[in-house]
Formats: sequence, C-alpha cells, structure tokens
Amino acid sequence: ARRHNLMKKTRAELNAINRDAPGVMGKRLSRMMLPAGMKTAGDNAEDQRMISEKMSAAQDGFAAANAEWSRQMMTAMFGLALGQIPDAARAADAIAAAALKPARKTVAANAKRFSGRKR
Repeated sequence: ARRHNLMKKTRAELNAINRDAPGVMGKRLSRMMLPAGMKTAGDNAEDQRMISEKMSAAQDGFAAANAEWSRQMMTAMFGLALGQIPDAARAADAIAAAALKPARKTVAANAKRFSGRKR
C-alpha cells in the first residue's frame, strides 16, 4: 500500500503536464512549420515567447527545487535531533514536485490561452 503513495506529488505534476502539453505543442508546431513568408508578426512573437517561457520555467523550477531541498534538509536535521528517521522518498517527491510546478503552471496557462477559454 505504501508503494502507491511514492512520488504522489510528482505524479500529479507530471499528469497535469501530460494532459495539457500535447495541445500546446500541436499549436506551436503548426505555427513553426509555416514557411517564413507566411508567418505573421504574431507567429514570430509566439516563437520568441516559447523560448523565453521555457527558460523562465526552468530557472523558476531550479530555484523552487533548491528552496524545497533546503526545507527538507532542515526538517530532516531537526527530526534527527529529535530521534526521528527522515522519510527520504517523501522529501524527494516534494523536491521533484517543486521543480516541476513552474513548468506545469506555464503549460496550463498556454493550454488555456490556445483554447480560447477566458481566464
């Protein structure tokens, strides 16, 4: 039973990304494949946005993972001082989920924007 709870937060983040990413990729790839003469200023802006969003999400994910790692280390050290054994799997799950969260939020926002849904 415990095995099913491993990486629960990480699985949730990845499932959300997997739900929205194909639609976003399809929209962007169809724009990217247009011949240069057929691209609009909006298409070119979307290409640039795609690159900057990826860089921003990666930086935010790295920062979030580092912050969560620090939090997990402090929790483990205080726990050890109190005679508790740290749960390394739960800590790893929290760190990985923190790293994925910025990408998940970006993908979800793009999926909403491309679908035309109101925010």
